[in-house]
Amino acid sequence: MSKKKPAERKGYGRLLDAWIPPEHVNEPIGCLSTTFTFDAAFFEEECLGRFLQLESDPEDAGAVYLIEREEKLSKLKSAAMIVDAKHCRGNHSLRWDLLLSRVPGGCQHAKVSLLHWFGFIRIIIASANMTRAGYCENQEIFGIMDWYEHGPLGPEVLNEALHFLEEMLRTTSSGPLEMQPGAQRILDFLNYTRIAAEQFPRGEKQSLPPVQLRPIFSYPGHPDVLLQMTQHWPERNPPLKADVVSPFFDDASTSNLPAQSLWNVMRKRGEAGVRYHVPLVKEQGDKIRLLAPRSLLKECPLRDSAVVEFYGIPEEVRDSKDQWARRTLHAKTIVFDGSRYMAYLLGSSNFTSKGFGLIKARNFEANLLYIVDTEKAPQTSRLLLDAMPPSHSVLEPEKCYWQPDPDETGDGDDEFPVLPVGFESAHYRLDPNGEPIVSLKFGSSLPPQWKIYSEGSQDTFATEVHWKAEGSPQEWTIPWPNRRPPGGFEVTWQTSSGRAWLPVNAEDQKYLLPPDELRNLPLDLLIEILISAAPLHRIMQRILGRIQEKTSAPAVEDYLNPHKRVETARFLLQRVRRISRAFRAMRESLERPMVSDESLAWRLKGPVGVTTLAKAIEKEANSVEEQAFLLSELCFELSRVKPSLIDRGLGHDKIKDEIMNIVKNIQEEITKLSLESDPKLRAYIESVFQRMAS
Repeated sequence: MSKKKPAERKGYGRLLDAWIPPEHVNEPIGCLSTTFTFDAAFFEEECLGRFLQLESDPEDAGAVYLIEREEKLSKLKSAAMIVDAKHCRGNHSLRWDLLLSRVPGGCQHAKVSLLHWFGFIRIIIASANMTRAGYCENQEIFGIMDWYEHGPLGPEVLNEALHFLEEMLRTTSSGPLEMQPGAQRILDFLNYTRIAAEQFPRGEKQSLPPVQLRPIFSYPGHPDVLLQMTQHWPERNPPLKADVVSPFFDDASTSNLPAQSLWNVMRKRGEAGVRYHVPLVKEQGDKIRLLAPRSLLKECPLRDSAVVEFYGIPEEVRDSKDQWARRTLHAKTIVFDGSRYMAYLLGSSNFTSKGFGLIKARNFEANLLYIVDTEKAPQTSRLLLDAMPPSHSVLEPEKCYWQPDPDETGDGDDEFPVLPVGFESAHYRLDPNGEPIVSLKFGSSLPPQWKIYSEGSQDTFATEVHWKAEGSPQEWTIPWPNRRPPGGFEVTWQTSSGRAWLPVNAEDQKYLLPPDELRNLPLDLLIEILISAAPLHRIMQRILGRIQEKTSAPAVEDYLNPHKRVETARFLLQRVRRISRAFRAMRESLERPMVSDESLAWRLKGPVGVTTLAKAIEKEANSVEEQAFLLSELCFELSRVKPSLIDRGLGHDKIKDEIMNIVKNIQEEITKLSLESDPKLRAYIESVFQRMAS
């Protein structure tokens, strides 16, 4: 999964490869991605898998994959998806957040991915939705912006993208974002990324570089896409030619607002031309059908020097191996040509009024603009043109059959209904007794006779009747009966045509339990894990593999249960040296940099954390004296932790305070032990506590 293969064709690349960090970059900090249509499993397994550099495969190594995924996700500040309300559905790990975006009159149509590793920030802007078809099958287009030490891009460009993501985040909640845990995690991550970029040393600044990159965003209250393009156009005269690639257009009305607006920014006198590259289908009898509105023909200035041309893009294309393959056009591109410069726009905006932001009801759209000096950077301009989808001229477009596909963002028939705005959010947490509960938050506009179901179930989890019986609370907490938290709920109401999806997110990731394979690990396995230089998932893979290789081996759950193992009487005495090494390894782990509270919680209270080790010692020690001795040694090792400090990492005082709170709890447990039979041991433990206090 992590090996990057070179693209075989100029101008082409694999979008999934953009999620792989450069060779010199390793530690991930966080990621945020946005999409219109969505496949949760694809995002988690393919995109997050590459971002985190997961080594295991979910199909071939299920348990090991879950262990590796949980461990690596727990170290992030945030991992999240923002999806348009029509398509925000899919079960997911609560280690990453799934947020539903509602855009009044429009939709969340932008495809942006913000990826942040230590010392390296990447933004991907694409036409592709977060689906297998978008990333692996369609004709799509994407561009990348990178930030790093002495890099060419400054923080001001990144800040535009971060501001856009913050504006989009506001569409996920009707109330303050700080009251939504998932949104708050994203806000913290965006702020962290903003400050990190500002601290990168700048590269040599050029007065007018031959290639400039600018993000072009469109959303309610923001200038339209064409206006922003012209604001960045470097020539005094308007563009001479324009190429438009789009699979979707406004309906076939008598006028075409995007076409009118395009001609308004073109050269007003002399030669000027617009070429539309549209999907083409060959019918029987060599009849050609263009998936575009005939109104494009009519929208052209009434002068001989102004020309409209059409190019057809077939769905059957040759791939990198020169074999025919069906590739549906989904790329969106506009290219301006002048006497010296080229402006190349790619991204999510279809050639529609909502997509270009030409009307009040507009979408959230994200595009990337390349301004290229074709004299100083001819190779860049050629590479950009190579990225255009293959097309051929349509000689007599007026004789073609015109039939545009319905706009993908329109109000066509959808498989699932949209979740009503009254269902604001659902969060998972533990109550003070450690029991799982789900917190449902409601707005003021709920449909009648609503019911909430667990995924795929016919049994209701909550209903309007029960809610009213509880007094119609704005926030309603309900016990959750399973150990595994829900990824989402299905919702119906009186007039619904199906089940809408209500995503569930963790109120705090400290409430998330580890995979079953990591629960109640015996002390010998904890020691093996801690003293090994290999990652946790590799060690567990080796352990589980050893079990499976033995023909008469016990079941995994039996092996992990210390009460069902044999020959444990001499275990600790034989391995005093090994457990001391484990204590040192745990201290070294706590001294490595941490950027999130979740990362600290994993190391302190996770399945191989401090409290887990302390409980294993309490459970498996051969005597009270042995238990007291080992716990006191653990406390002493923890008191010596010297946290590493990094920019924007967790502070020294916070880490030490959390560690010493655990030490205090362990000390209290030691004082409860009866050590009257061994006064020397009691004196030794007291001396350890005195050294810790000094």
